[in-house]
Amino acid sequence: MNKTNSDIKYTSASKKSQTMHPGKIIEAYIESVEMTTETLSKTLGIPTENLKSIMTGDADCPFDIISKLAKITKIPLDKWLECKKQEDSKDKQSK
Repeated sequence: MNKTNSDIKYTSASKKSQTMHPGKIIEAYIESVEMTTETLSKTLGIPTENLKSIMTGDADCPFDIISKLAKITKIPLDKWLECKKQEDSKDKQSK
């Protein structure tokens, strides 16, 4: 059964105060609409490998991609930006 976009959660189930990594949201979206990473990468206008790197956290998710993801997924831009800000903060702390 397909999930709707509203079924995708923005927070980790184990830590409700902690936002989910943007890559995990992308993964949940792809699964919920039964889409491939190849299809989404074409829709975003980026190579599949770049999308996979974003999903695994090996590459940063730039604002233009976040903006496109917000439109495609119907997940509000502010939620994407909140997740990105949280991840950027974690990255700075780990360095």
